[in-house]
Amino acid sequence: MPGTKTSTVSLLFLWLAVACFAGANPDYFPLQVGNTWVYRTSGAVTSVATLEIARWGWIENRIYYFLRNTSGDGQWVRMDDSGTLWVWDDAGKADKILAAFNGPVGDVYPTAMDPCNKAAMVTSRNWKHSGPIGEFDWALLIGYSTPVCADAGLERELYLPWVGMIYRVENTIAGPRRWDLIYAKLGGITAISEKEVAFGLSLDSAVYSVNLMPPVSNPPAAPVMTARMHFRVVQDQPLTLTFGSGQTYEFVIKDEKGQVVYRWSDGRAFAQVVRQESYGPGEKIYPIVVRLADKAGQPLAQGDYTAEAWLATTPARTYAATVAFKIRNLY
Repeated sequence: MPGTKTSTVSLLFLWLAVACFAGANPDYFPLQVGNTWVYRTSGAVTSVATLEIARWGWIENRIYYFLRNTSGDGQWVRMDDSGTLWVWDDAGKADKILAAFNGPVGDVYPTAMDPCNKAAMVTSRNWKHSGPIGEFDWALLIGYSTPVCADAGLERELYLPWVGMIYRVENTIAGPRRWDLIYAKLGGITAISEKEVAFGLSLDSAVYSVNLMPPVSNPPAAPVMTARMHFRVVQDQPLTLTFGSGQTYEFVIKDEKGQVVYRWSDGRAFAQVVRQESYGPGEKIYPIVVRLADKAGQPLAQGDYTAEAWLATTPARTYAATVAFKIRNLY
């Protein structure tokens, strides 16, 4: 059961995961391409570290996933049916255990998680923890054997079911270094984050094609873009914004000369009244569909473009985002 303070965690996501997999072994490290974990590391120096499932591939007739770190290096890993996470050792042409998540509490197992630790064990499945993403009393605690290296090696890690690692302590020459999960994107959605306010813009493609292969209609069919603005407010209290009219957002497309070739608000009427709107905790989505054509109905010319979006707040463009894209002709 969760603790008393979990406002920065998507509880709906976690509860659905638990409900869907009731009776199955918990997945303490979900392997899916695109899954991303961001950590704030603190100790002598504060920085950030990332882990990402970059791609998948076949090794010895098994599916593995490439787990990439901040520097771009990585390892090929897989999860078996028992809940053991393995890493492929290319030199030895064999698997090695990273973590035996579902083994009995107190049982020691060999680990390749860090070369300075030879063994580890699950110490608890109901560990209480408080961090940037909330408070829990259902974390899995893994303890590591005394490091064989001086000023290096792992001390302990915490994992949440269907989320992954949320906490780590490692030894360094400058003293203990702590990793705290502050953001996780799992299964294509932002499942967890620390407190944040963010505005973003997503396009459904980086390149849009105009089909000019014969026979060509007159005018030729213009490609269609689906854009999505998203405003995330993850904090204890809602955020109140002031708008100068009934317009909530704006979306424009500019060509490579910086000239506006499309404006979402053109031809639309908005109430001329100052208003306030509250956001969060949560995420608000504003999707729009745009036909990439000029006012005469002709497809926009081949070239480089930028899409810009912002909330129509006062002051202006407090929350804004820009994404580049291309239009290419196919003959």
